[in-house]
Amino acid sequence: MKTLCALLIALLIPESLSQSACEESTASKIVGGYETDSEKHPFYTALVLSSQLKSNGSLLVVCGASLIKSNKILTAAHCYADRRKKGGNWMSELSAVFDLKNRCKGEYGASSSIIRVEIHPLYDPLTTNNDLAIATLSRNVLYDPVCLAPKGGGGISSAGYVVGYGATTEGGKSQPCKLMRAGVKIFPKNECLQTEIKQLIKLVSGIVCAGLKSGIHDTCQGDSGGPLVRFENGIEILQGLTSFGRGCGRANSPGVYTDVSYHRDWIDAQIGTSFISSLMRGSRCGNLRQTFGFIDFLS
Repeated sequence: MKTLCALLIALLIPESLSQSACEESTASKIVGGYETDSEKHPFYTALVLSSQLKSNGSLLVVCGASLIKSNKILTAAHCYADRRKKGGNWMSELSAVFDLKNRCKGEYGASSSIIRVEIHPLYDPLTTNNDLAIATLSRNVLYDPVCLAPKGGGGISSAGYVVGYGATTEGGKSQPCKLMRAGVKIFPKNECLQTEIKQLIKLVSGIVCAGLKSGIHDTCQGDSGGPLVRFENGIEILQGLTSFGRGCGRANSPGVYTDVSYHRDWIDAQIGTSFISSLMRGSRCGNLRQTFGFIDFLS
């Protein structure tokens, strides 16, 4: 996301974070992870070019997303902002793919076109504030949605994981064939301000950070909009959406994620008060089969 460069300049960041660092701070941004079965993450949604679905070949994952209702997915605003500027049929350029078993072979469980996209009205591409959007599918899909973090639940530190089809190395040009997962530590903004990315997030609100102090485990190019998940009583909770970061997997440089709990009011308004995908409301969401394992933190 090149807009971060303008943000860095505005903050008068030292030359050590010059243009080259800006280019590495892409908001597209799984490093240090391992292959995982797509069936274990039924809510994970791959956003791919609609034109590729007709070819029956390999798919390029443009962004990740999460199913939060049978016909609604939650992703990052920056996945759609540039497309909206170009006009035309920008909402239908991407399609949602579920249970993507093998990206290289184009093997997946289901797909749906997208008929509507609501970008947060206060999304700011310069600061990356309010980096979230909700897309409406053309049909209901038979996959369990993920539970949303309750309002006000973004200030806690916990263990979690990220999944996606993004690059596995910083600057990598290719995507893995199978879904990747990596364990991370989730922590609030005040702790994130003690890291190497403090200048990047000074003007950003409604975020959480995630990663390991040593780096190694992180999201990377192609993971944008994808889920940051934590556990509560064995249930998976969507805490964040991949937004941006300084490179991929760098020490003391965690990834930055849009905080779902901070934005619950807007999200709930979009998906309807009759369906609040939250553990606190007892809705049918989350994956009880998942358990948190030490393998998540093995490099």
